[in-house]
Amino acid sequence: MAINQSPADLPRGCEVLVVGAGPAGSAAARCLAQAGLDVVLVDQHLFPRDKVCGDALIPDAHRALERLGLLDAVLALAEPVAHVADTGPRAGRLAVLPRRELDEQLCLGAVRAGARIFAPVRFVSVLEQPGPAGTQVVGALLQSGQGQHPITARWVLQATGAQPQALQAADMLLRRTPSSMSMRGYLRKTTLHRPQSDLDMVWHARLRSGYGWVFPGPGGVFNVGVYLTDSHTAGRDGRHRMQDVNLRDTFQTSLRRALEAILGGANDAAVRAHYEQGLLALAPHFDAYRRGNLAKRRPWLVDLPVWSARRSLRRQRKLAAVLDERHTPRSLMRAGTWWRLLTAQS
Repeated sequence: MAINQSPADLPRGCEVLVVGAGPAGSAAARCLAQAGLDVVLVDQHLFPRDKVCGDALIPDAHRALERLGLLDAVLALAEPVAHVADTGPRAGRLAVLPRRELDEQLCLGAVRAGARIFAPVRFVSVLEQPGPAGTQVVGALLQSGQGQHPITARWVLQATGAQPQALQAADMLLRRTPSSMSMRGYLRKTTLHRPQSDLDMVWHARLRSGYGWVFPGPGGVFNVGVYLTDSHTAGRDGRHRMQDVNLRDTFQTSLRRALEAILGGANDAAVRAHYEQGLLALAPHFDAYRRGNLAKRRPWLVDLPVWSARRSLRRQRKLAAVLDERHTPRSLMRAGTWWRLLTAQS
């Protein structure tokens, strides 16, 4: 099934316009199309296209793919992985699939559900008009090689991820400096002294606010990369060494709340209220991410619970629940949190 439709065939209007066909945009487009809405999905790149990523599909990704009805199709292409180093018994719940292939599968899922995708198409600005409660968005202005395309829409969802240009054009950019950066390469090695069946995380003194990784992928190809948080303080050298911005995709999570709000809301006010309540519910997770980043500056805070978990099945399960996001501690940096992880009875 072909993904890319010619931008020359863009319609003049639709019910929902989704800008960005990454995992968040394609998932939203699929769900909305399955609900019977007329959905147009646009992306600035032709498919298949790549993205800097570790390519690991951890348990929460499995659950999201299962909800979309795409888990089996994705896992059929992915490399199964037993566990993350020695953190816990999570066999069968981890996998690795390059984003080039994952994003294509998710986009195909949206197309099969009835969404129409057009690429390459770039978002230029929103279309606005006066409304009863002030200015309201009524569509977007898009750009392609054939020129500009205004398209009206009842809803416009922006799922452009870490790229700042579209957010800036929509007047939604809160800051210009990235919160993190990463660099990734692929290495093909079909013969090894020992087969690798885990996701290896690497901590190094030179990466006090980040980490490295070696993840085994399909066909003997390994994903090798580094990730650095607080990259806006790394200086010019850090930015030049790690050129590709890879912000944590909290926006993608909030987009799921947006599509739920659209499907469940009767009017603009109800949709906005539903969406804002959803974001508030996610606040503890975002806070845990932020506090978890602090632990990267002190690698022993990671080594200690891993060392302890090797000695107790119950501790393994507690640590796995945190990593799986099945349990979100109130504070990852409180002494009591680590003490409970370290002292859980076998």
